[in-house]
Amino acid sequence: MSTFYQKKVIPLKIKLVVLSTIVTISVLLSGCGGANNNATNNAPPAADNGVTAAADPETLYKQNCTSCHGDTLSKMKNANLSNVGARLSKDDIHTKIAKGGGGMIAFEGRLEANEIDALADWLAAKK
Repeated sequence: MSTFYQKKVIPLKIKLVVLSTIVTISVLLSGCGGANNNATNNAPPAADNGVTAAADPETLYKQNCTSCHGDTLSKMKNANLSNVGARLSKDDIHTKIAKGGGGMIAFEGRLEANEIDALADWLAAKK
């Protein structure tokens, strides 16, 4: 009886190994394909005022600046932006955002040029 049992178990083990290998390969390969190249799904929605979300300065500020400058623009004493337009010109603000310096990271390469322009315009109006 033991030889009959051994003959049935070995092929069963081989079948299980082969089946589990096939399932594993199938699962791994299913993660490699199916990229969605539909650009319309990735486009930012337009805001009510006709400005795209990508260039909306308040959205950009919330996404990129609040960790250092806070929700009220005045989290850091030396980096208070609540009246930055009274101290710096739009060009100076633009340069600071793009190039960084004085403890601030540069956003050139992290943000698009139109996004930096939108932030600089918005901040220059803070007087």
